[in-house]
Amino acid sequence: MDLGKRHNEKRENNPVRLELLLRLEENFRICLEPIHMTPLQTGSLLFLSRYTGAKLTDAEPC
Repeated sequence: MDLGKRHNEKRENNPVRLELLLRLEENFRICLEPIHMTPLQTGSLLFLSRYTGAKLTDAEPC
């Protein structure tokens, strides 16, 4: 069997990374719905909580 054909068959049977990422993002949204937060908001809070040196006042005004 041709190597390229085997690779394509294997890929069809396994979800691609984008599909996995979209499934994870959907799961995050479902988990965050009760507290009315988006994944972006949650990620920002996580960043700020991990990096104590980060301050909201450090941002440049638009």
